[in-house]
Amino acid sequence: MEKRDKFIIFIFIFCLLLFSFSIYLKQKVILEKVKIPASLSVGDVIGFDINTDKLSFGTITVGASSMRTLKVDNNYNFPVRVEIDIEGNIKDFFSINEIIFLDVGESKEINLSTNVLTEKKEGNYSGNFIITIKKSWKDI
Repeated sequence: MEKRDKFIIFIFIFCLLLFSFSIYLKQKVILEKVKIPASLSVGDVIGFDINTDKLSFGTITVGASSMRTLKVDNNYNFPVRVEIDIEGNIKDFFSINEIIFLDVGESKEINLSTNVLTEKKEGNYSGNFIITIKKSWKDI
């Protein structure tokens, strides 16, 4: 193989790596990240908490469920991707694996519901819902 051929192959591989890396970086760009405090109690009696400072799921009994709604808006002039993660000991009560795509100006309500596991002990649980908004690259 001649030096010229090796050079062309090298340039091709370099460009391919550069293109792949740029796609990777585009998926990692975070536009907004919001932590929303959340709490849940497990007890003998159902209780409601209408606190607006956090996502409070009130007091629920073993085997019962509770739901809150969270509204997300796309105020950007391009489509966005919304990811939801949960941290803290409240995490065990939820199973959220959804990625939400919003077009320009679109809003969506997300139902956050929990089912208390039967083996959970009574007590107070807390944590944060982490809402991450990224530019959507789903067309790539």
